[in-house]
Amino acid sequence: MRQHHNPFGKGITDMPTKIDGKVTKVYTLWFSLLQRCYDPAWKANNKAYDGASLHEEWHTLSVFNQWFEQNYIKGWELDKDLFGKHYSPSSCSFVPKIVNMFTTKSGRKQTNGLMAGVYRPTGVKSGRFAAQCKDPILDKNVYLGMHDTELQAHQKHVERKHQIALQLVDLYPEMTTEAKQALSTRYLQ
Repeated sequence: MRQHHNPFGKGITDMPTKIDGKVTKVYTLWFSLLQRCYDPAWKANNKAYDGASLHEEWHTLSVFNQWFEQNYIKGWELDKDLFGKHYSPSSCSFVPKIVNMFTTKSGRKQTNGLMAGVYRPTGVKSGRFAAQCKDPILDKNVYLGMHDTELQAHQKHVERKHQIALQLVDLYPEMTTEAKQALSTRYLQ
């Protein structure tokens, strides 16, 4: 990774970014936050980050590094999606990859034009809607039955997402209290 003294005209690189010739984890993560928030070319190809913003104090690498050192859990990923679109000390947490992927995929629009978790099975002419949910714990899509309306199918999908969220909270008690609370209530209707 090429280092920048002032990434995207916003970042302030005020500490070493390499140790023994290798770019540090904190610099790589900090740079990616700046990129997600301020690089128009990158954002054009990553629509999920539309509206993403970065806490002004985190523009300074050493300030972000202080938070990072207090909160980093090896192998876990930085997540803001549990709390919104703003990267800040109060709206970010390190979570297991399975949790980060679970919450990230939740907001994506489906290509079939239907609500999340809803599809029309091929060959079914009844006008009914099928529901499904990707279960990251089982690592498979779970079929949730046929429903009379798109909304009913979507509600079944959201109910299952809530059940999975609660299971993830139980599986990873090391998550921060704020992350567990946000995950526990994310899919309540």
